[in-house]
Amino acid sequence: MPKKNMTPAERKAWGAKMKAAREAKKPTGEAHPSPAHEPTVSELVKQIEELKSKLDFSQPQVQQVTNQGFIGTTEKYKLDPNYYPNPVERIAAEERLEREAFRHNYELEWDVKVSQYETQDGRRFREPKFELNLVGIRKDDQGNDTGQRFYVRKSVYHEDPDAALVIAKENGVEVDESREKEFLDEMRYLRFRDWVFDYFWPKPATQPKGTREEVIGNRLVPVFEKSDQETSYDSEVTKQV
Repeated sequence: MPKKNMTPAERKAWGAKMKAAREAKKPTGEAHPSPAHEPTVSELVKQIEELKSKLDFSQPQVQQVTNQGFIGTTEKYKLDPNYYPNPVERIAAEERLEREAFRHNYELEWDVKVSQYETQDGRRFREPKFELNLVGIRKDDQGNDTGQRFYVRKSVYHEDPDAALVIAKENGVEVDESREKEFLDEMRYLRFRDWVFDYFWPKPATQPKGTREEVIGNRLVPVFEKSDQETSYDSEVTKQV
């Protein structure tokens, strides 16, 4: 401890003594921070490969264009079946279907497969294909389950953001671009749910404008005026993109 009343010379000497003591406590050869390391090309390549190994391979893969045409297959959407929610239980729990004893008489089968196709310009694509089957439960005369099943109808859909927008408009659902996956999942569910509803409560058929009903050959049929303008329909086997 320094004495309280020190002369300037004594105070200076005390300060020099404390500085020398602090310097003596420092380890010899103290390391100083080195400047930031600039990675080499080989190090960058290694880092990229490590990142690629961690990436989700269900992300779309871009095709390469060569003199021989397109090489590779583009995955338009994720192909992992677990990425898409299974709608079966939620549909079966719909109150409207419960009133019809849906679980007692029907079952639903859900599957996500991969659809692959090639366009006319040689580009190959892969995308998920959703299949939903409405299956009937066969009962005996006493209403008991016989263990037999029969297919009532089958639906096949592909991921379609444009169709999701139409479904949202029809159901008065606001589009939230910040929650794209949740939005597409919900619109996909509404599409499957309404498909099941349509079997039990079919929508009335709409007739084209200018159509009237007349009895021809003892049958009531819709009658319309033929237009002078011909309408052509494409029947392409290959899907267009």
